[in-house]
Amino acid sequence: MSEPTLCSIYRLRVVLNGVSPLVWRRLLVSSETNLADLHEILQLAFGWSGFYLYEFSHSWEDFWRGAFSLPR
Repeated sequence: MSEPTLCSIYRLRVVLNGVSPLVWRRLLVSSETNLADLHEILQLAFGWSGFYLYEFSHSWEDFWRGAFSLPR
């Protein structure tokens, strides 16, 4: 039997820009979570159904896809 792989857990604070009052969620995600999975997690956390474009932003790079073109 192989040893289980250890991964880190990240606590994310996700904030919707440009809305008032402030809308946010705190999420715990594995370090093994990819962007497609993060998209699914966000859909569930905010009660969305995936009909809009999305963008993931970091200080130096942006990731985005159309809602209907997620790779698996």
